[in-house]
Amino acid sequence: MEGFTKRQVDGAIQARQAYHAAGAPDLNKFKLAVRSGFFKNFPLTEADIKNAETIFGPSVSVLKGKTKRPSPDSVVEDWVEIPPEVTMHNQKLDLAFDLAFINNAVILTTIDLAIKFRYCVPIKNRTKGNYLMALMWSYACIIMQGSMSK
Repeated sequence: MEGFTKRQVDGAIQARQAYHAAGAPDLNKFKLAVRSGFFKNFPLTEADIKNAETIFGPSVSVLKGKTKRPSPDSVVEDWVEIPPEVTMHNQKLDLAFDLAFINNAVILTTIDLAIKFRYCVPIKNRTKGNYLMALMWSYACIIMQGSMSK
């Protein structure tokens, strides 16, 4: 409301109330109706409507009713076969791992430092045995991934 006079702000408030009382039509159609005298004894002008749009921005109720949720991208499995040259020169496996906590779920994330292959294993509870099983499982999956490329 900074930069507007009190009369302009009052006119903008009344314009926004009239806009919603008219059923929140398209803003350009509402301006056309005001400009062409569609409403009798209507003290507001098109400038009041423009000021309301500048001060308050687009109407939230109109945006909620006319916008839709964006559809998420489809999940595509994009397994890339590792060339034999890469696996031949990277026989030693350096495995880095970390724990991720997402919505009370524990996930062991591993990555091979040589070929940058990532793998995630969910863990039921945080015991030493489950950590070891998850590490063995991810190690086996990374080895299998390397052998599939041969």
